[in-house]
Amino acid sequence: MLVAILLTMPSWLRGGGATPTDLLTDADSPTLGQPSIDIMPRWTSQTPLPTARSRLALAHVSESWLFAIGGEDSTGSPVARVDVYDLACNEWQDGPTLPLALANLATTVTGDQIYVAGGTTISTNDAAETASTISAALLRYDLAETAWEVIGDLPVPLAGASLVSTPDALYLLGGWDGESMHAEVWQIALPIRETVTVADWQVIDQMKTAHAFGGAVLRGNEIYVAGGYDGRRELDTAQRYNIDTGRWESLPSMATARGHSTTRRRIGDFRRGRLA
Repeated sequence: MLVAILLTMPSWLRGGGATPTDLLTDADSPTLGQPSIDIMPRWTSQTPLPTARSRLALAHVSESWLFAIGGEDSTGSPVARVDVYDLACNEWQDGPTLPLALANLATTVTGDQIYVAGGTTISTNDAAETASTISAALLRYDLAETAWEVIGDLPVPLAGASLVSTPDALYLLGGWDGESMHAEVWQIALPIRETVTVADWQVIDQMKTAHAFGGAVLRGNEIYVAGGYDGRRELDTAQRYNIDTGRWESLPSMATARGHSTTRRRIGDFRRGRLA
């Protein structure tokens, strides 16, 4: 009986040298040193693209695939290449080639369909001379099909625009037409069954600043727009547009203004015909 009482008695009553204060603090506890912590990196390297390129579009399809669409190669020429990345096995494979080479294009995914809007491309005149032009084409790829199709026209030729989608509509924001930056928010209803014409697009609002080469993403019923280039400088602005109410709301500015870092030079070169 005495042994049982001693075993259940707090150490400070058994003469173990501690005091009741020890139950409330570790001040006199031995120091064991800093714990060993393995900090995981925020980024990890994955299988690189088969060919290096910039100014491409990236589409996340069916939760399993990333489509790297078009872009500009190391010589500055637009490409029609599409590569498909398998998220499960970390491998790239050849994808469906675009009907025309495009860089500075916009893309979005809705359901099992990928849409591509505008971009810069190369055209050839009757004298077999090539020149850089801005595309007004709207392209679509259905996962059940094996090829892209040109389904119509944008309201104006645009490069560096943004394209987002809901199940009911496509939204085309901003962009550069070769002379001017645009602030329009265009809308076209889905599904698209016939050839798209310029008249099918409706201007539903204007962004606060005309610009291209920014970022836009849909979250719920709101379109978030950040950064870009207004023709003179990169932007640090951020805003969101409520599709249901048609209202814009300014968001805190980004810490760093950003658009394409080479946009100013490339626009100047385009106007002087140096991209051909």
